[in-house]
Amino acid sequence: TLGFILCLLKEFQVEDPILVIVPSSAMEEWSRAFEKLMPATNVIVYAGSKEARKIIQRYEFYNDDGVCIIQVALTTFETLNLVMYKH
Repeated sequence: TLGFILCLLKEFQVEDPILVIVPSSAMEEWSRAFEKLMPATNVIVYAGSKEARKIIQRYEFYNDDGVCIIQVALTTFETLNLVMYKH
């Protein structure tokens, strides 16, 4: 999967953020894998409480000009459910 994401970013020059949804038990492993194998990629871990997610959205999603700077958003099934159901 990391190879596919790298291909999308480098070979096809995908500019839109790529959403990667993983089980919560694998979040740390995935985060470390991105750091090790794709250190130049802007990966954010989108998880935590509602307040924590708001802070992530405010400070890590966009630059000062309002341009999305995320290349990969890494989240869990649980967080996705919370966001979808506004918790």
